[in-house]
Amino acid sequence: MRALWIMALLAIMSSFPPLSIDMGLPAMGAIQTTLGGTARDQELMLSVFMAGFAFTPLFYGALSDRVGRKPALYLGLGLFTAAGWLCTFAPTMGWLLAGRFFQGSGAGAGTSLAFAIVRDKFNGPKLGSRLSILAMVVNTAPMIAPSLGALLLGVTGWRGIYGVLATLGALTWGLVWLFLPETHPNHAARTEANLKSAIQTLWRHPNALAHVAVYGISFSSVFAYIASSSLLLIGFFHISRYQFALLFALTAAGIVAGAFTSGRLATRVAGRHLIATGLACCLAGPAIIALTFFTRHTSLPITMMALVLATFGNGLVNPAATRGALTHFPQIAGLIGALLTTGQMSFCALSSFVAALLVNRWGVQSIPLVMMGFAILAATVYKFGTKSEA
Repeated sequence: MRALWIMALLAIMSSFPPLSIDMGLPAMGAIQTTLGGTARDQELMLSVFMAGFAFTPLFYGALSDRVGRKPALYLGLGLFTAAGWLCTFAPTMGWLLAGRFFQGSGAGAGTSLAFAIVRDKFNGPKLGSRLSILAMVVNTAPMIAPSLGALLLGVTGWRGIYGVLATLGALTWGLVWLFLPETHPNHAARTEANLKSAIQTLWRHPNALAHVAVYGISFSSVFAYIASSSLLLIGFFHISRYQFALLFALTAAGIVAGAFTSGRLATRVAGRHLIATGLACCLAGPAIIALTFFTRHTSLPITMMALVLATFGNGLVNPAATRGALTHFPQIAGLIGALLTTGQMSFCALSSFVAALLVNRWGVQSIPLVMMGFAILAATVYKFGTKSEA
C-alpha cells in the first residue's frame, strides 16, 4: 500500500510541467483583458516558462545525485509553489511573466526526480511496470490539461488556474516531507558525485544515451500531431470543437493503452521488442495518413485509427526506453531522469517548429510526413546506438 501511495505522489509530481504549460492556454485572452499587454505578451507566457524550465532538470538531477532526492525536491517544489502564488496575484503582466519564469524553474524538479526515485526503489520487471505508470501521466497530461484549464477558467477565472497549480505544489511539498523516504542509494554517505563526472560516466555507455534519445524523439513524432491537431481535425475535417475534444481524448487513450500494455508485458517481453514494435507503430500510423492524402482517399475514421496506432506505439516505447536508460546507473539516476525530461522537451519543441513551418508552406498534408521523419530518426538512433537491451 505504501508503494502505491508513493507512486501516486510521483505521478502528481511528474505532471507539473505539462499541466503548467497547457492549463493556462485557454486563459490567454482573459489574462490580456485583465492585465493588458499584447499578443506578444501572450506568446511570452509560454516562452518564459520554457526558458525557466530549459536546463533546470539537469540542475535538480545532479543536485539530487549529490545530496539526496528530498532536498532537491524541497527546493524545486517550494519554488514552483511560490511562483504559482505570484502568478495568481500578479498585478501586472510583468509580474505574471516573472512568476511564469520561476514556475518553470521549479517544475524542472518534478518529472526528472520522479524517474530517479522510481529507479532507486525498483529493479527488473517492477521497474518497467512502475515506469509505465509515469509514462501514462507524463504523456497524457498535455492532452487533458487544456480541457481542465478551460473548466477552471469558467469556474474560477484565470487566476484560479494558477491558484490550483500553487495549491497542488504546496500539498505535494507537504506530502513529500511527511511520507516520501529518502531513496538515494548513497544518501547516508552523501555521495561525491558531480555533474561533470556523471556525464562522463554516461558518455561511456552509448546504449543508455540512445535510450534517452529514443524516449524524446519518439514522443516528438506524436507531438507534431498534437501541435497541429486543431489545423488537421478542425481546419481540414471541419469538425466541431466538442468533437475535437472527444477525438483528441481518443488519441490520448492510445498512449495510455500503449503504456499500460508495455507495463504488463515488461515481465515477459524484452524491452528491445517493445521498443521495436512501438516504433513500427509510430511509423505505420502517419504512413497510412500520408498514403490517404497521396491517393486522395482521406477520411476521418481512417485518420483517427492511424493516429491512435501511432500514439499506442509511443505508449509502448516510452516505459521501455526509460528503463533502458536508467537500469544500470543508480548513482546518477537523477541526471538520467533530467536528460529524459529535457531531451523530450527539446525534441518536442523542434518537431512543433518543423510542423508549423511545413504546414504553413504545404498545408496539413505535411503533418504525417513530419511524424514519419521523427519516427524514422528514433528508429535509426535505436538501431545504431544500441547493441543490446539493458
